[in-house]
Amino acid sequence: MLVQLTCFRQPLTPLFVAAVLLLMSMVGAAVALAQEPAKTSIKSESFDRDPGWEAHNNRIVPDEYPTIVQDFGYSETNVAGKSPGEMGGRVSRASEPAFYAARL
Repeated sequence: MLVQLTCFRQPLTPLFVAAVLLLMSMVGAAVALAQEPAKTSIKSESFDRDPGWEAHNNRIVPDEYPTIVQDFGYSETNVAGKSPGEMGGRVSRASEPAFYAARL
């Protein structure tokens, strides 16, 4: 069943309906912009005394510490350069810096 809407004895076209919807959305946007902006507030914390926060799970100690290995390795292969002798191996994430150099 096809229903035809009429306004002022003229059929409503899709272009007219789209124009009315666009006009309504622009009016709604103008009303929203005319309202007062939200009030901002600034909160500050002074840590000259204990704020009384609970310290729950902020320092988790592992049951077993991982073993850190810094082994740069050395092989007599000639894959990456012109002459034999390459470094490579295993480097783990650690808090101490790792380096590859001769001891002085």
